Amino acid sequence: MTRTARRIAGASRPERLVLHLVIALLILPSSLAFAQLPAYLQVGSRLTWDGGGSSLQGSRLVPDPNGWIWQNEQWNRVEGTYGGGGVGLIQIDILSAGPEGIVGDVRSYLNTDLQSGVYALSGVDAVVGDQNGLSTYWVAPARLAGLQTGWDGMTRVWRGPRVINGAQYDTVSIATLAQGSYSSNTYDVATGLLLFGGTMDAQPGVMATDPNGTVVFQNQGAVSYSHQLFLGVRQLQVPWAGRPAPDWAAPGLTLVYQGQSRAELGGGGGLPPLPGSAMAISYAFTQRVGGALLGYQVSQLATTQGLPPDQVTLARAFGSAAMDGLWVAPDVLGRLQAGQVIDQDPFTGMQTYFGGVQNGGAVVVYQGRGDMLENYYDPNSGFLVYTRYRKQAANVGFQVNELWYTGTQ
Repeated sequence: MTRTARRIAGASRPERLVLHLVIALLILPSSLAFAQLPAYLQVGSRLTWDGGGSSLQGSRLVPDPNGWIWQNEQWNRVEGTYGGGGVGLIQIDILSAGPEGIVGDVRSYLNTDLQSGVYALSGVDAVVGDQNGLSTYWVAPARLAGLQTGWDGMTRVWRGPRVINGAQYDTVSIATLAQGSYSSNTYDVATGLLLFGGTMDAQPGVMATDPNGTVVFQNQGAVSYSHQLFLGVRQLQVPWAGRPAPDWAAPGLTLVYQGQSRAELGGGGGLPPLPGSAMAISYAFTQRVGGALLGYQVSQLATTQGLPPDQVTLARAFGSAAMDGLWVAPDVLGRLQAGQVIDQDPFTGMQTYFGGVQNGGAVVVYQGRGDMLENYYDPNSGFLVYTRYRKQAANVGFQVNELWYTGTQ
């Protein structure tokens, strides 16, 4: 994940291709009245995709019937001489679903240990849709049925059976091409769920010449590549999901948390803790959609003295169905037993459990294999008052972020 979360004006070529694809889907005729959303898009549903990105040098296309790039009337995959990248998971928790719209809380997890499958939170986002679609993650089957196969000079649509992740589906694929760039999304005709999506941005090859200008050799350039592969959907059992948002959670409000980010040295040795850097996070509510709120999160971390803090702005979704939200129902907290497991995610390995009442706060713990989040809620109001996040850091031990609620704006 990059430090800058939103650069819409300067979107990369693959991002612009995906935007073109979304627009192409949205402009399809939509005269149907609101219909009941499928079960996998109800409040409490969690959808998971395997995701990744890489940059490959000396890249080339290799024919592969299970590849995702359609070129020269065949499927292809990308191969490269060398390169680097990362893989992880993308999860969407549905916080609201109804005539007002669909709201999803998006989390990205980076695989920090490929052999043991250790995942750590690496990013957050929000996605909004309606009965016609949810960004590129889901398109209503009726709208997919209305797509005409063929090629219009930039977008190609075709249909047919595909084997994806070991299972065969009846699919429709949509690919958008431009000079040096490519995006493709393949959907299950029956459900409308994105089975596989990818983007590719190819840089021009590099030519080497002799003193006379004769080409000696030409590299094939580099390819920036990203993908998403559908893994599954399940229904979360969030104890407080059915409760409405509290009255204070309304558009126009901003909650402010302040604290520090510090390193905890591993291995003991009696070394004193390293001094922390000041940090602050604010959560702003801008719009209500059904039972959820949309807004953004602004994170600030102090840098070198005399310089402004490093700041990142992220889109966020908030709601009672959130597993680690800003509020929970206090009466539900009062019925939980210390050590009670609330959820166990089969993909990230994260376990959610109630940690009991500690230092006057009701603690909900989110324990991953590489990180841990502890949320302290006021037992009387269910409001989040303190949070501590510990993440394994290479050659250090743990990076610890602690934040206390300090007020509103």
